[in-house]
Amino acid sequence: GVGGKTTIGSMLSVLLDSANLSPSFVVGVGNIFPLNISGRYIKDGRNFICEADEYVLSPGIDNRPKFSLLKPKIIIATNIEYDHPDVYENFDKTKEVFLQFFKKLPKYGYLIANADNKNTLDVATRSRVNLITYGFEKNVDYRIQGLKFKDQKTLFSIYIRKSKKLIDNIVINVPGKFNAENAAASLVAGDLLGIGHEEIKKGLQRYLGCRRRFEDMGMFFGASFYDDYAHHPGEIKVTIQASKEWFPDRRIAVIFQPHTYSRTKALFDEFSKSFSNADVVGLMDIYSSAREIYDPGVSSELLAKEIRKHQKNCHYLGDHKNTLSWIKENVRSGDVVLTMGAGDIFYLYDLLKNKDLSK
Repeated sequence: GVGGKTTIGSMLSVLLDSANLSPSFVVGVGNIFPLNISGRYIKDGRNFICEADEYVLSPGIDNRPKFSLLKPKIIIATNIEYDHPDVYENFDKTKEVFLQFFKKLPKYGYLIANADNKNTLDVATRSRVNLITYGFEKNVDYRIQGLKFKDQKTLFSIYIRKSKKLIDNIVINVPGKFNAENAAASLVAGDLLGIGHEEIKKGLQRYLGCRRRFEDMGMFFGASFYDDYAHHPGEIKVTIQASKEWFPDRRIAVIFQPHTYSRTKALFDEFSKSFSNADVVGLMDIYSSAREIYDPGVSSELLAKEIRKHQKNCHYLGDHKNTLSWIKENVRSGDVVLTMGAGDIFYLYDLLKNKDLSK
């Protein structure tokens, strides 16, 4: 799905490791904390955790979705959204590849689906496989309750409908409603694997995040900087909201680098409405992937103009060096700065850490 794959894969890796199940795993991120690796293979282990998505193997050459090569026993589906307009001509095509993937589950397999996302619930229900739902909605199988944020921790309980059992005092060290959902998905998987609830709670609390997922990058110019891979409108919204919840009394500045011309153009209207909860917004130039060509019909300047209809304090920044200059002139002591995007925005931190450049 869109959003949650890396975090759930990372959470599950830590959870199973804490339960001494010796999991093998491969997650698309630099490091999982506190494991400090992103993948490993244990020959005698019984569980393999794999992050997978619907992007095609080779555009125009082999258009099978990447996850079609897998034969899973458990699938966790987070948020099905339209994320790859360069290879899927419409959202229905995207939903169809998810549907076919879900149908690959064996009769004894399980689909764990986020019921808070209507697209996910719709496709999951149509798949007619063994389905377990999670989320905040009233009639889900694993319902999140009592969500609150305190001292940069996320706290909640989960009510299991079938057993009528309440698992309370769950604590995770990552922010946001969406991370409570990610933890709930991980808990369901742990339950299916026979891990005790107290052991699951210990594993979830042991998880300390992963690279480029609300990653604490340190202090610069008296402000707290966090880096995140968010590149879809939905991800941007929930990441900004999470920062507001953890830092309710601080100014939130967002620096965003759009990823690919095709995604920016296809979701232009959605992007323009994604930043209204930030206090100040800066847009870097669009990062073009190797799989597409320049499109003069879309740009960060045009997107900044459209965002100003919803958030007046939005600025076009350009490249990394211009962005660094803007940071030095506009970021205030006490701010929380979120850098977001799936391109090379993280190179800003090389400039920020270079004392000669950041003076």
